[in-house]
Amino acid sequence: MAETFRGEFYQKVDGKARVSIPAPFRRVLEAGDPAQGPNPRVVIVYGGDRKFLECYTLAEMARIEARIGRMQIGSAQRRYLERHMITLSQTVEIDTDGRIVLQAKAR
Repeated sequence: MAETFRGEFYQKVDGKARVSIPAPFRRVLEAGDPAQGPNPRVVIVYGGDRKFLECYTLAEMARIEARIGRMQIGSAQRRYLERHMITLSQTVEIDTDGRIVLQAKAR
């Protein structure tokens, strides 16, 4: 079974736009990063009609993008998902202290 996010954590954004990632979530992100580099990466989906951020492992985002890619080209659903799941997303690296920096569009 794949690693999954479990639990609920309330994190604050500091003055430098950094957010700490809880240690259990970092383990999930490490498992979902195929490059297995020194610092795991996460895909943050923001904006559009959502009032929150969604975070995905790189592996899960690749599966989502593959599903979108199999949809009919030019369909309204595919255009919506391309815009709201791919265009309005960013890949960020977790630093050695377990934090990410939120870009202005994601704040």
